[in-house]
Amino acid sequence: MNQRPLLHYPSDAIYICGHGKAEFGIEGTQAELRVFRDHLNAMLEHVEQGISAGQSKVEIVAMDNMVSMPEFTSKTPNRLSRNLGIVYDELT
Repeated sequence: MNQRPLLHYPSDAIYICGHGKAEFGIEGTQAELRVFRDHLNAMLEHVEQGISAGQSKVEIVAMDNMVSMPEFTSKTPNRLSRNLGIVYDELT
């Protein structure tokens, strides 16, 4: 996700989020949107590195959390493996 869309709106703009954890609420700031962008980029990087290393899809998605993004760790249900699988499918 590039930063261009964020630059079109004032720095105090409030964004309405369509998905996410309930405790994050439905509104977000640019700073919070950047955190989510970083989470998506971290998932993309993880999958790309796994593919480059010759790992299978099963190996790549076998994660409970992304150490670099602890705020996105979810114990039940943990959707990280599913989301990594979607990224894998998109890249392959």
